[in-house]
Amino acid sequence: MAEPTTWQLLGDVEACLQRITVANGFRTDAGLAVTREPSRVPESDSAVIGLALGRLEPPDQPGLARTHRKASIVIVGKIAVDSTNDQARLHDLLDDITRAIDGQAPRFGAGRALPTFVSASPIEPEPGVKWLGLTVIYSAHVLR
Repeated sequence: MAEPTTWQLLGDVEACLQRITVANGFRTDAGLAVTREPSRVPESDSAVIGLALGRLEPPDQPGLARTHRKASIVIVGKIAVDSTNDQARLHDLLDDITRAIDGQAPRFGAGRALPTFVSASPIEPEPGVKWLGLTVIYSAHVLR
């Protein structure tokens, strides 16, 4: 039996994000630490990306009501705080995430649409935490 389309969608996004390396023309090497298990993100990595399924909703296109669902993809990016330009590095990470997904429709399998950007927001760290983070939300229609 095939994996659920929502899990396949996360795999497609994961493959896009794994391209994020300086050698591939991105600003960070966050693609070296991408996981679909965001609760297991290590504190030691300098840049990490976790992704998970967010909300599942009815599609926002009437023609898809019987065949698809709208899935939100939650991407959490974290960078270690270790310099005087940490905020700029966080912006670099956001740019890398959006560039890694933009224009990658061929990477998405049958029944899974290229996700579209919805929002990005900073994560307020707890006192004493040595990282900065952001949450990026995308959405895509997937077959039921």
